[in-house]
Amino acid sequence: MKELPNSYYEIWEEFIEGKSEEAKLMQQIDKFEMLLQAYEYAAIYGKEKLEEFFEEEKNIEHPFLVSLIKEMKNIL
Repeated sequence: MKELPNSYYEIWEEFIEGKSEEAKLMQQIDKFEMLLQAYEYAAIYGKEKLEEFFEEEKNIEHPFLVSLIKEMKNIL
């Protein structure tokens, strides 16, 4: 990562450390996307071996993402 220009490294560091509200939101979206993939895989292959991904749901706190999860559960 150090070979990237400083501005890219700083943005990456901001994201990883959750230094801003935007970074925190992106972390939540990243967790949501992983959970969405887990639901898609579970629909095809079953929930076995996916529990650690479903556990991430408890770490998603953004109200909009929580509402999307509820909708997703209703559909699937």
